Amino acid sequence: MSDPIGNLRHCYTPLIAYIADTPEQSLMACTSPKASPVSTAIYKQFRDGICHPPRTAAETLHIIKMMCAKSPPTDLINFLKVAKVHQLNGVFELFWRDYLRSDPSKFLLPEVLHHFHRLFFNHNLQWCVAVVGSEELDYRFTLIWTPVGYRSFAGGVLKLKQVTSCDHRTIQCYIIGIVAGAVPPDFLL
Repeated sequence: MSDPIGNLRHCYTPLIAYIADTPEQSLMACTSPKASPVSTAIYKQFRDGICHPPRTAAETLHIIKMMCAKSPPTDLINFLKVAKVHQLNGVFELFWRDYLRSDPSKFLLPEVLHHFHRLFFNHNLQWCVAVVGSEELDYRFTLIWTPVGYRSFAGGVLKLKQVTSCDHRTIQCYIIGIVAGAVPPDFLL
C-alpha cells in the first residue's frame, strides 16, 4: 500500500474477526463436524456444562505437523484416518497459519442467525412449549396486536414452515409477554 507521502509499504492486516456458520467454522478451524471449532470439546461433551479449553492455533498446527510426519498428505486415505483420530478434517495448509497472532478460538465469532436466533427457536421456545403447552402458546400468539412493521402470527408459531431471521427476532420480542402469567415467576426470570 502507499503511505501518505507516496512510498510503497508492506502492510499485514491482522485476522481479528471472521463470522461464519458452524460448518464453515469447522472448515476454518480444521476440525471435524463433530468437534467444536473454538474449544477442545467433541460432540459427546457439548452439553456437559464444562468450560473446555480453547482450541489454539499452536495446538492445531502442532497436531497437523505430527499428522504429516505419521502419514504424508499425499497418502490421502491414511492421512484422513490419522486426522479423524485427532478430531480434525484433513486440511493441512490452513490459510491463517502465517497470520501473526491468529487463533480460530479468538477470531471465529458467532453468526447471529444460527448461534442466537436458531438457538432460541430450538431450545428456549421449546422450553416454553413444554411449560405452557403447544396449543396454549400458539393461541397466545394469535391474540397479539401487532403494530405496523411487526409480524403477526395468526396461526401461531409452532406450525411455521419457513422461519426467517426476522421471524425469529419477532418471536423473541414477544415471548416474555406471551408466557407471562402462564409460567412460574422463576421460569420467567
